[in-house]
Amino acid sequence: MSAYLHYSGVGGTLSYWRTPSGSEVDFIWQKGNRIIAIEAKAAKNYTHKFGAGIRSLEEGLKLHQQWVVYLGEKTLKDGHLHVAPALKFAKLLSQGEIID
Repeated sequence: MSAYLHYSGVGGTLSYWRTPSGSEVDFIWQKGNRIIAIEAKAAKNYTHKFGAGIRSLEEGLKLHQQWVVYLGEKTLKDGHLHVAPALKFAKLLSQGEIID
C-alpha cells in the first residue's frame, strides 16, 4: 500500500486503527473526506469475522469503501465489505479502481 501511494502520486495518508479492546483495521487510507478501510488476512477461506474491525470502525466514520483482502480465490460481498483475493486486489489497486 505504502509503495503504491508513493509511486502512483495519489497522495493521502495511510494509517491503521485499533481500539483498546483489540479491534483493528490494517490499513486506513484517507484523502479529504474519502476514507477506505482495508483488512488483510493470511487465510484461504473467508469468514464473516474478518470484517469485525471494519464494522467497528464504520460505527464512527463514514467509509467510502471497505475491503477484506485474503489468500482465497473467490471475490465476495459481505454487506458493505468487498472481499477479494490478494492478486485481484493488487490488480484493482494498480488500475486505480480502489484508490484514486
